[in-house]
Amino acid sequence: MAADTRTVVFGGASEYRPHYFLDEQGQARGFDVDLFRALADKAGWNTEYRLGDWGAIQQALEQGDIDVAPMFISEQRRDRFLFSTPFYTMSHRLFGIRGRDSRPSLYDLGNSRVASEQAGYGWHELQRVLDSEQVVATDSQAAAMQKVARGEVDYALVASDIGYSIIERQGLTNVVALSPPLLPVNYAFAINRDRPELVSEMNRHMESLRREGVLDELQAAWFNPADQAGWYEAWIKFRWLVLPLLMLLGLAVFQLWRWRYKLLQSLRLAESESQRRHAAEQRAEKMALYDELTGLPMTSFFREYLEDAVTHAGRNNQSLTVAVLTLLDMETIQQIAGYRVFDELIQLEAKALSREHKGFMAVLGRGQFGFIFEQDGELDKSAAQMQNLIDIASDSYEVQKIPIEPQVACGIATFPDHGHDAQQVYRAAELSMTMARIRRQPILYYEPAFEPDSRNLTLMGDLNKALQSNALSWVYQPKYCLTQSRVTGAEMLVRWQHPRHGWLSPGLFIPLAEKTGLIKSLTRSALHQAIQTVRDWGADGFDWKISVNVSGNDLADPQIVSEIIDGLDGYADLLTLEVTETAIMQDVELIIRHVEKLQAAGLKISLDDYGTGYSSLAYLKQLNFDEIKLDMSFVRNMRYLERDQKITNGSIQMGHELGATIVAEGVEDVETGMLLKKLNCDTLQGFGIGKPMSLDKFINFAKSYTLHEHSKPA
Repeated sequence: MAADTRTVVFGGASEYRPHYFLDEQGQARGFDVDLFRALADKAGWNTEYRLGDWGAIQQALEQGDIDVAPMFISEQRRDRFLFSTPFYTMSHRLFGIRGRDSRPSLYDLGNSRVASEQAGYGWHELQRVLDSEQVVATDSQAAAMQKVARGEVDYALVASDIGYSIIERQGLTNVVALSPPLLPVNYAFAINRDRPELVSEMNRHMESLRREGVLDELQAAWFNPADQAGWYEAWIKFRWLVLPLLMLLGLAVFQLWRWRYKLLQSLRLAESESQRRHAAEQRAEKMALYDELTGLPMTSFFREYLEDAVTHAGRNNQSLTVAVLTLLDMETIQQIAGYRVFDELIQLEAKALSREHKGFMAVLGRGQFGFIFEQDGELDKSAAQMQNLIDIASDSYEVQKIPIEPQVACGIATFPDHGHDAQQVYRAAELSMTMARIRRQPILYYEPAFEPDSRNLTLMGDLNKALQSNALSWVYQPKYCLTQSRVTGAEMLVRWQHPRHGWLSPGLFIPLAEKTGLIKSLTRSALHQAIQTVRDWGADGFDWKISVNVSGNDLADPQIVSEIIDGLDGYADLLTLEVTETAIMQDVELIIRHVEKLQAAGLKISLDDYGTGYSSLAYLKQLNFDEIKLDMSFVRNMRYLERDQKITNGSIQMGHELGATIVAEGVEDVETGMLLKKLNCDTLQGFGIGKPMSLDKFINFAKSYTLHEHSKPA
C-alpha cells in the first residue's frame, strides 16, 4: 500500500511524564510519543506535537484542530471522542504529606480538600463524589502535587505513574502515597469523532506493534520495572531500622561481620521485594481486567474475548451474537438517590444478570453491560435469552429502602451478518444500543439505517440558511376542548422541505439543532410565527390559542427568556410554552426560576409527555403548571389495557386538584376521545381529532369540527 503522507497532529497536556513531555531542546518525548511515532512509521504519516492546557487540548480535539490525544477512557469522553484499542491501564492515588491519615477510597475523604488537574479524569471523578468547594482545580498534575507539598490542600488525586515521577523529579520528599490504587481505567488514543477511519488504521497498526513486541519494549524503556514507588515507600517505612544499622556498620571493626550482616539484609530485602512486586503485579493484572465495583471483566477483557470468539466462530462456520445493555436515566437516579445508592444498584444488577447469563459478560461502562452468546449464536435464540436479561434488569429493586424501577436499552448484533470481525460486530451492537436509548425502546437489532447520516455534515448549514430566508413551514395540530365542545387552539410544529433531500423529519434536524445551538434561532422563528398567527386570528374574530415547544437550552438561556417576554406584544394569554421533563433536568433550579419568570409575564406553561420520566411528581411539586399533557403511551392503549386507563384516570384527577388543565395526547380514534370525556379530561389531541395541517386547513377545520360518536378525523 502506498505510504500516507498526511500530517497527524498529537495533542497533550503541558507535561505528563513519563507519558509525554518536552525535553530541554523542545522535542516531544515519552512513552505515548514513542508509541505514536511507531504507529506513524507504520502508517507513513508525518507527525506534529502540540502540548498545552489540557482543557484547551480536549476542545481542540473535539473541534478537529488536532487529531489524536492520549487519555483515560470514560463514558463522558466516549460521547465526545472515538477511542483506539487501549494500550495501557493506569490507576490513581491520593498523595499527601507524610504522616497524614491514609484514605482507602474517595468516599472516605470527609471534608478534605483535594487538588486535581482541571478537566482530567480524576477531576471529573472528584466532582462526582465531593462537594464542589472541596475540589481544587489546577492547571497540571505537578501543580496539584505542589499544592500538597506546600500544605495548601489535604490531598492530590494524581495518576500513579505521574505522581511518583513528580516526586522524584521535583524532590518532594515530604509527599507520599496515602491510598491504595484507585480508579483503575484504560488509557488509549482519543480521536475526533469525524475520523473513524483513523481509529481503524491506528488499531490495525497497534495490533501489529503488539505482535512484534514493540509495545512491550516501549513499556520496559519508560516504566521502571522495579517500581520506584515501592522502593521509596519501603525506605520511608523502614528507615528507623536502616539508619541505626548503618551507624553500627560504620563502627564495626570486623569486616567479615559487616559483610555477613549486609548480605543477610540484602537477601531479606530481595525476598520481600520479590514477594511485594509479585503481589503488585497480580493486583495490577486484576485491576486491568476486572471492574472493582462488580468484579466482572471490563471492556479490554471483553474485546479480547470477543476477538477469540469471533475467530473461533469464523473457523467453524458458526454465528455469534453480541448484546450491549445500558441503564437509562442514570443521571436522574443519581440526582434523586445519590451515588452510593446508584453504585449499590449497579452491584445488584450485575449480580442478577451474571446469575442468569451463562455465557461471557462484562462491564463496558458505568451502568452498561456486554454479553456474548456463542453456542446459541442464532439471532432468534439469543434474542429470547436477551429478553430474559432485559426483564431481570428492568425488575424492581429496593436500595437502602428506596424503590427503583430501572429502564434499559439494549442493542444486538450478530457475526457474520453485521460485521466480519470483532470490532465491527461490537460497534454494530453499540450503535443499536444508542438508537434504542434515543428511541426509548428496550431492545433493537442492528440495521444499516442506524449508521450516521452523511447528510448531517451539511444539514446544519442548510438549516441556518432556511431560517434566515424563512424557508421553514409550520403546521397546526388541533386541540379539542371537551368542556366547550370546540377546537380552542393548536400545537404549532415545524416542517422543512430541503431543496435536495425533500421533506425531512423534525426528529432528524431538531436534535442536530439542539447540539449546534441553532435551536435558539429556531425557537425565535417559532415564537415570531406564533405571535403573528394569533394576531391575525384576533383580527378575524378568532380566540384560538397556540402551543409552542421549547428546549432545555432555550429555558436555560436568560437572553432567550428575556427575548420571549419582550416579544409577546400583548398576546401572552394566547400562547403556551410546552416543556418536557428532560428539558427541565438540564439545570433544574435555573430553569424553574426562568419558567416562573415566564409565567409572571402571562405565558402559560405546559408539562409535555407527563409520565415518561422518573421525576414528574417532583416537578409538579416545584412548579405550578398551567397544563399537563399526558403522554400518548398511556392514552393510546387505554381502551384495551385497564392499567393504562387507571393511570390516565388518576393523572387527570391529580392534575385537576393541582389546578392544571389536562390534555391527552395520542387520541387515535373517536372511541378513545369519548372515554376520556367520561374521565373528565379537558382537551384532546391526536390523529383521531386531526393530523397536523396547514394554516388555511386548520382555520376551516376549527370553525366547524365537533366531536361525536360518528366524527371523522381531519
